[in-house]
Amino acid sequence: MTIGCLSILCALTGAFETAPISLPSDSIPLSSSHTWHLPPDCTPLEAVWHTMDSMQYEGVGTLSCLYIGGSHVQSGWIGLGLRKRFEEAFPMSNQARGWMLPYRMAQTDTPTHFRTESSGEWSGMRCVQSRYKGPFGSTGVRAHTEDIQATWQHVSLRSDSSLHASNTIEVWGQATGCIPQWLGSETLLHSDTLANGSGWRFLFDQEVDTVRFGIERLGKSTIAFDLFATVHVSTPRKKAQFTLYEWGNNGAKVSSAMRCERWETEWPALNLDLIFIGLGINDIHSAGKTWNEERFEVEYDAMVQRIQLAAPHATLILLSNTDSMRKGQSMAKQAQRMHAIQQQIAVRRQCVTFDLGRAMGSPGCIEDWHQRGWAQPDLIHFTPRGYDALAEILFSSWIAAHKSWQTSYPVPSSHER
Repeated sequence: MTIGCLSILCALTGAFETAPISLPSDSIPLSSSHTWHLPPDCTPLEAVWHTMDSMQYEGVGTLSCLYIGGSHVQSGWIGLGLRKRFEEAFPMSNQARGWMLPYRMAQTDTPTHFRTESSGEWSGMRCVQSRYKGPFGSTGVRAHTEDIQATWQHVSLRSDSSLHASNTIEVWGQATGCIPQWLGSETLLHSDTLANGSGWRFLFDQEVDTVRFGIERLGKSTIAFDLFATVHVSTPRKKAQFTLYEWGNNGAKVSSAMRCERWETEWPALNLDLIFIGLGINDIHSAGKTWNEERFEVEYDAMVQRIQLAAPHATLILLSNTDSMRKGQSMAKQAQRMHAIQQQIAVRRQCVTFDLGRAMGSPGCIEDWHQRGWAQPDLIHFTPRGYDALAEILFSSWIAAHKSWQTSYPVPSSHER
């Protein structure tokens, strides 16, 4: 099977060209092809595509994905677009929210389609803020309180405005002299600490869609509580299930992501199948003309290795930078050099790369996106419509790759299985 995958998808160059993506009628001209660069051993991709076949034709199987990035991810619009398209393509599947991060208590933007409310005194620290030493958990966002009256509440909406729900909630964090206390109306059946020491698990008599927690003091000592994430644990079901975790931190660079201490501790429990890595644009923009390619390669390679240790069964997809400009100058050449580094690392570490900047259009196309109302005036960030277009590019191209594989390895009919 590996040899077949190699010959069909990788060919002699290791590149796979998908068909052009059809965006809505107001779309801009995209690149005529969208290139995936695949590892010599395509077995991880085959495992993912077999799972997608099971989800599509039999309504069973689980697919767990993580998207790592900066403000493009923290805005939440790409994640919303991916979830919406997955629901449409796999109507028999159920969706789990994954985690919800304490952005609001950490004094930063909360992504679209989930809401947070809190009371009491909270302070925030994020891995992108060099003045803080951490800890940052595995999410890069830390909300801290020493207020026994502090509370927090999360509610997450699907693309159709219905609510995500689960009968098991985990709180990832750490505490001194206290523990999180359930404040919701649902009956709590059991709570305990997680075996990996990363927090607490709460089991309910029914599915919970709105999580409400406070702080319970232990003894008479002073308290300190750090919250890294509130996690909707996937509820076992007879139908297929898709989960997308969004790791988004405004301004994130490779070095700031590497400040997260708990990847190796917390991510194994997520059972990740796919990890999209969209870091690099802030590295290039912040450095400008002083960007050091050799240093970037060392840092990026180290990050890939850490993620592979934390999620050994996941396929890593290294995304190139989106097209952008800095001080009126196109950053396309730097992005192309960065993508060449990604391709070298992908060969070394058996990853996949996808040239997202090329998929957007020709170098400098960010100006066209701005004229369409898809990019912000800073020619770096996008509008909600633009982020939705990026989600369409990613999803459609991935589905096209899956369909090409299906053509080479047809799914047996029901009477043949």
